[in-house]
Amino acid sequence: MLIRLVSSMEKVYPERELQAREYPAGQAFQGERLNFQVAYRWEGFPAWGQAQVESGLEGVSLRLVELEPGEYVCPENGDGNYQRRQAGLFPDILKPLEGAFRMYPWQWRTLWVSIDTCGEMPGEYPVTVQIRVGDRVVGEVCFRFRLLPARLPDQKLVFTQWMHMDCIAQWYDVEVFSEKWWELAERYVRFGAEHGINMLLTPLFTPPLDTLEGGERLTVQLVEVRLKRSALEGGSGPVWEFGYEKLDRWIAMCERCGIRYLEASHLFTQWGAAHAPKIMAQVDGRTEQVFGWETDSLGKEYESFLRAFLPDLAAYLRSRGLEGKVFFHVSDEPSREHLERYGRLSRLVQELTPGFPKMDALSDYDFYQEGLVEVPVCGTSYIGPFLEHDLPHLWAYYCCSQAVGVSNRFLAMPGARNRCIGLQLYHGKIEGFLHWGYNFWMKQFAAGAIDPYRVSDAGGGFPAGDAFSVYPGPEGPVASVGLELFQEALQDLRVLQFAESLCGRDTVEALYAKVDYKDFAVSARKPEEVLTLRQRVDALVCDCLGQQAGQ
Repeated sequence: MLIRLVSSMEKVYPERELQAREYPAGQAFQGERLNFQVAYRWEGFPAWGQAQVESGLEGVSLRLVELEPGEYVCPENGDGNYQRRQAGLFPDILKPLEGAFRMYPWQWRTLWVSIDTCGEMPGEYPVTVQIRVGDRVVGEVCFRFRLLPARLPDQKLVFTQWMHMDCIAQWYDVEVFSEKWWELAERYVRFGAEHGINMLLTPLFTPPLDTLEGGERLTVQLVEVRLKRSALEGGSGPVWEFGYEKLDRWIAMCERCGIRYLEASHLFTQWGAAHAPKIMAQVDGRTEQVFGWETDSLGKEYESFLRAFLPDLAAYLRSRGLEGKVFFHVSDEPSREHLERYGRLSRLVQELTPGFPKMDALSDYDFYQEGLVEVPVCGTSYIGPFLEHDLPHLWAYYCCSQAVGVSNRFLAMPGARNRCIGLQLYHGKIEGFLHWGYNFWMKQFAAGAIDPYRVSDAGGGFPAGDAFSVYPGPEGPVASVGLELFQEALQDLRVLQFAESLCGRDTVEALYAKVDYKDFAVSARKPEEVLTLRQRVDALVCDCLGQQAGQ
């Protein structure tokens, strides 16, 4: 057997010769996770292997990197920083290692090793990984891990990655809001929080996202709405009542899982804010849909509803101490042609929810300049004008459109292109980051469910790797390589901010002044680019701490 230690950013393909640099040693601060891979190539007949790890550390775990098929892997306008352009198998699924695993001849495969620092003393720790076939050791490597003498401060960046709660219900074949659904939902939320998500998309009403006009997604509505039709018939106008029992439970779940912010689902449909989301209500004891695609967003009926609902909701949220921690959306990704309509709706929402931030994903600076969005969430390929104005609350996002130059997490991109966004977020002074696909296990426009172990591109709608970062396991989420690499980027950001708190921003900026990928328009190509900078920042932190201790 051939066996080597390689960085977590290396993507090891079974049909290619392994050309990755050795990664024999690494370091991390307390409270951080360090990942590396054990790459191996078995040269006998198919066999069952077993892996075990020996270390003086408590928090060491092994996972098997399994292959995910990808068909639409590189957009037509994709740049040269993709590892392949044709369909194939990609290392992405991080399956928990339980018992023996199958080894196939003449293929490079990897084991994923994670070290979670759990209060151990700073120092050097060898981490030995053995692969056995029966009683025979067929491969062994030893990784040298150094635990640095400081605890990494908590994450400052606000990070939301949209969880699609209807997809959980559909995959596991459970009813929305059943006890089993709540149990599964909490596992996915907790798992997300463990990987840096600290804001959660909250479905007040079924989120009007990635849905074909006239189409419908499974109802996931936390707010109970009641309409007294008798009041309508009496000529007194609609009388709306609202219940928050499910929202109470949702907020309690978020608090248990470590979610610090809530992101209220969009009050108008995507790509133009032309309609209302699907809203279900109890009307004289019967459940009916009262708003949806047939509703003009500027119509008096829906405005009347919002004037009743939003102040009531705001009062409820204030009673829970959530003012300033709940962000409201108008519509996702409006274009310049929608500016007038969006403006009227935005001003209405601002009027009815004072004290609560308003955020939306957009790419046109005019929306911010006219005061329509307090927290602009800008696509990384269009963020230049926003950065030039040094905005106080600038967020960033990427999705399927960010395919040229910029960082992203498509399966065909090198791992360094995913992780390098940590420096970019720091350099751009970005306050928050949004990604749309935590678990979108559907075809584009919600045109039907898919099996995420077979389809990685939303039925050909988005480049493979864009639509989801977790896979559905038997009882909860299974991580992906893309998810883990983005968490590493978040840790890089925390280390840069830590260094700034100790040494000042000018010192930190001087450290990476000549790094090509510090701006969003360029992304890293090789792991050593990211690892070298990270080692420099680690050294700066340790030097500053040593100087302080000596004073």
